[in-house]
Amino acid sequence: MKLNELLICSEDSNKNFEDIYLKFKKKINFLVMSFNIELYKNDILLFLWQLIKKTDILNFKSEQALYAYISIALKNHCISIYHNQSKNSKICYNSILTNIEMDKNCSYNYIDNSIFVFSDLISSLSAYQKKIITMRYKDCLSDFEIATYLNISRQAVFKNRKAALNKLQETYKYFLDNGGDLHEYANY
Repeated sequence: MKLNELLICSEDSNKNFEDIYLKFKKKINFLVMSFNIELYKNDILLFLWQLIKKTDILNFKSEQALYAYISIALKNHCISIYHNQSKNSKICYNSILTNIEMDKNCSYNYIDNSIFVFSDLISSLSAYQKKIITMRYKDCLSDFEIATYLNISRQAVFKNRKAALNKLQETYKYFLDNGGDLHEYANY
């Protein structure tokens, strides 16, 4: 099937995406290897799917023009990922910074660290969120390393980490409002 036909067929449903992907597989693999962004291949595939959904086929006079447009869009997206990756690699995550950020968000009095135990704090989280928070802030692993270890996507790690941090912030506020007794939080 021609690329135009595949795109027309895929407008009504999500079928034929695999065939479209096969047409761009070499290009995607080349770009991923060129920019050394193997970790972001799923993001590139998601971008391809979104690009296919929003592309108006009637604007292109030939299949070559359509192929060139999608190829250039993929290249530009990979360049964007590459630049963002190099910026993010310079960021260092540390549990001390996270605690400071939580303190900024909650303008409460300073609490004694001896009564604010990490295991008590994360006791309100699910087992999965405990693993992610412990691996991220205690073991200082990246989202990719956590995802590889737990056999899930980076996006799932990020989503669970954000949800856990929101829940921890709520726990932290409750802790400060009730004089430092986290055991009462279970009844909250």
